[in-house]
Amino acid sequence: EAIPGAPFYAIVGSGSNASATVENLDVAFSGELKAADPLLACDPVINDLTRKIAFVIRGGCNFVDKIANVVEAGAQAMVLYNDGLAPDRLGPVDMLVTGAEVLAVSVSFEDGSNILAALDNNETVVSAPSF
Repeated sequence: EAIPGAPFYAIVGSGSNASATVENLDVAFSGELKAADPLLACDPVINDLTRKIAFVIRGGCNFVDKIANVVEAGAQAMVLYNDGLAPDRLGPVDMLVTGAEVLAVSVSFEDGSNILAALDNNETVVSAPSF
């Protein structure tokens, strides 16, 4: 469960070039993943993500817009998966956004595709990121 009122300042990717400085992230939580609709989350998200971990795909807009849209839909965190459109867009994404309202992590295109397939089959997918 997210920590109410916790000041999350950074969003960290787990890619091989991750170099972001993490501030105030002594966090562990879990929750149900739910795909944002639209999956790009560049426009307002139309499905209810209350107390869910939003699942979104990379592309179309910046990370700040994606985060703002999933937060507006009630998400407590976000998992972004790479879009696989080019060889350099297969692995997890290194993200750094100051002043973020929720914790966000990224996963590879392959992992994201597998997670999305499970969600599309109405399987419950539980995420437990820990930092």
